[in-house]
Amino acid sequence: MKENRPFSIHDSLKPWYRGFQGANPSSAKFLFLSKDANFPRSFTEGHKIWNCLKAFLTGEQPWLTFAQNLELRKLKKSISKDHLHHLHHPALLKVWPWKDGARYHATFSDLFRKIPDQGNETIHSKSSFVDLLCWPTSGNSSTAGGKFIELIHGHSNDLLNAEQRGGFDRAQCEHINKLDKWVSECRGTVFVPFSAFKIVARERTFLTWCYEHVDSVQAHLAVGGNWIFDTHTGQPRWVITKLFPYFPGGRFQRKGFRDRAIKQVARIMQEAVQS
Repeated sequence: MKENRPFSIHDSLKPWYRGFQGANPSSAKFLFLSKDANFPRSFTEGHKIWNCLKAFLTGEQPWLTFAQNLELRKLKKSISKDHLHHLHHPALLKVWPWKDGARYHATFSDLFRKIPDQGNETIHSKSSFVDLLCWPTSGNSSTAGGKFIELIHGHSNDLLNAEQRGGFDRAQCEHINKLDKWVSECRGTVFVPFSAFKIVARERTFLTWCYEHVDSVQAHLAVGGNWIFDTHTGQPRWVITKLFPYFPGGRFQRKGFRDRAIKQVARIMQEAVQS
């Protein structure tokens, strides 16, 4: 869920964003696709979590050191190594000020903890969060309407300021090419929420790796299909679903969808780890 404010590019975080979060998509075993990487507008230099978030976005391992210091200041007690070992995102910190971001990543934390570590490796160290949009954002993309789709296609519009328009088109086109490569060459599993899949299915002018699944996914979900479509075979293995731990509130929470979704996705990830 995103803050209820006009959608825009997050200029303060843009220089530090690599086009993904977590593990490098080129070597990750699990890719989690979403529409955009969204953060509050208040996250700027000088914010109490700035150094930690910047280190995380740029891929610096010491981000956990920043995390430990922040938690120590907040909780007034030492942080266990196990707790740090299983942090996959700064949103899990007690000092993280944005409730929606915390709930979003708490769901993934619950998912990752259901899968045993492989030696010294956690499952989140093999997981990458990738997005359709090349730059981090702020506000609610639903307020942008069709202009959000234009951005995904690499067409700058009045959602961007004059300075942003100068480099956006090229950056987005390069990002889509990278995304195509990351997904098509993934030797593991790609998880796609139905909201992102609908964009790809409707546009059919980019990300061609999704086309072959469009008709079968829509037919499957139309008749129920337990709200999950799993190709089961092939590389990458595709899991496209409405029943997915991206939406921790509302109907999803009340009807117990969250726990069921986590169990389903954890089972798929566990099978992939063991194969």
